[in-house]
Amino acid sequence: MLQVGVIGVGQIGSAIAKVLAQSEKYSVIGSRRNIEKARELEQYGVRLTRDNREVASSSEVVFLAVKPYKAIDVLREVADLLDGKLLISVAAAIPIKRLMDTAPRAKIVRAMPNVAIMVRAGFTAYTKAPGLTEEDSRLVEELFSEMGKCMEVDEELMDAVTALSGSGPAYVATLIEAMAY
Repeated sequence: MLQVGVIGVGQIGSAIAKVLAQSEKYSVIGSRRNIEKARELEQYGVRLTRDNREVASSSEVVFLAVKPYKAIDVLREVADLLDGKLLISVAAAIPIKRLMDTAPRAKIVRAMPNVAIMVRAGFTAYTKAPGLTEEDSRLVEELFSEMGKCMEVDEELMDAVTALSGSGPAYVATLIEAMAY
C-alpha cells in the first residue's frame, strides 16, 4: 500500500485524504493544527497528527494543502524529509520554481483540484517540475484519477485553468438556483 501524506487537512486537504483513503491502494496520514476539526477523517482510515514532519517522514507522496500564505514556511519545515519523494502542492498561486527553491530534492508537482473531488467528480489541472520520471507521472495521473478527471497543463496556464475549473461549477450552480425561482 502506498503511503500518502496530506499536510493541511482543511477543506481541500480533507477531500484529498478522504478520497484516497477510501481506495484500497493508499494508506493516508494527515496533519492539522486543530486536529479536532478533522476527526471525521478517522472513520475513513486516515491517521491524524498535528506534526507535519511526521507526515513527511512517513509518506512516499506528500500533498501540501495549506493556505498559500503558509505554504513556504510549512515546506521549509519539512523540506529535509522530502528527498526523492513526490511533493504535490495544491496551495494556490505558488509557482514551481519557488517550491523547487524551497525543497530542491523533492519531485514537485503543482496542482489545483476543484471542490468536486469530494464526490470523485472533480477536475484537477497540474504541472510538473523537470526531473519527474515516467513512473512519477503515472502515479500523479493515478492519484488524481481517483478524484475525477485530470490534465497536465503548462504552468503559464495554471491560473486561468484554475479560475475556470474552480469557479465554473459554482457559477453553474448559482445559475441553476436562480433559474429555479
